[in-house]
Amino acid sequence: SVQIKQLSLFQVRRRLEKGGIVLQPDFQRHFVWDEVRQSRLIESLLIRIPIPAFFLDATSDQHWQVIDGLQRLTTIQRFCQPIPPDKGLRLSGLEFMTELEGKTFAELPANLQQRIDDDTELTLYLLQPGTPSEAKFTIFSRVNTGGIVLNPQEIRHAVYQGDATRFLSELAKDRSFLDATETSVSGTRMDDHECALRFLAFRLKPYQDYREPLDKFLNQAMEELQRLGKRQPARLAELRADFQRAMYKAKLVFEELAFRKVSDSQGKRGPVNKVLLES
Repeated sequence: SVQIKQLSLFQVRRRLEKGGIVLQPDFQRHFVWDEVRQSRLIESLLIRIPIPAFFLDATSDQHWQVIDGLQRLTTIQRFCQPIPPDKGLRLSGLEFMTELEGKTFAELPANLQQRIDDDTELTLYLLQPGTPSEAKFTIFSRVNTGGIVLNPQEIRHAVYQGDATRFLSELAKDRSFLDATETSVSGTRMDDHECALRFLAFRLKPYQDYREPLDKFLNQAMEELQRLGKRQPARLAELRADFQRAMYKAKLVFEELAFRKVSDSQGKRGPVNKVLLES
């Protein structure tokens, strides 16, 4: 069930300000628009060019999570209500309203502030309560069209917010993992989280029983981690110890070649290989 809402940009700003629309802190690393692209979005609002609809997970009425539109909402927040104020967006690289170069929202004439805040209507598609996690994962995959398309692990991070995502974040920062991988697994697109999840998925379910496509298998592992976080925190502690022990032993035995393929011809080691790690 999806509800369509038309809200003024000011209403959306208010909801952002009060935490009613959540720009996940972990997602901020995925804010990739440069200053010019951000400025062109604001310019579009000023010259009344329609912008695409936003898609949000409203299964919690108090906190809507962004499915599609993170770049645009972050830009709006940076320009209209920056925190701290000195970190706000100053317009640059404008095509039409070049007289506004270098200005912040507060420095715009009152009529242009009103044009952005009151005269701009945004279309929001709100995913309603009762939607199963697996369906949410599919919806995220299909509608995400923003400035940076989320990969499966980033989608899982959005869908399964809570104990599971916190646990993966902790393991991705664990010293044993960083040492074994020589801090070479990027966290920018959550590759580090996926490495930890792959390990956990095969600890929770024997590889002999693996039948599903990988994404479904990893989704099931996220659901199980959520359940364990609420009902069996001691089991999470066991999994953490298993993970740390495996990382320590891999580093001890394979040293700088842990989880890496080596070229026979040149003797060069490749990057960390997720399949070798889960094996």
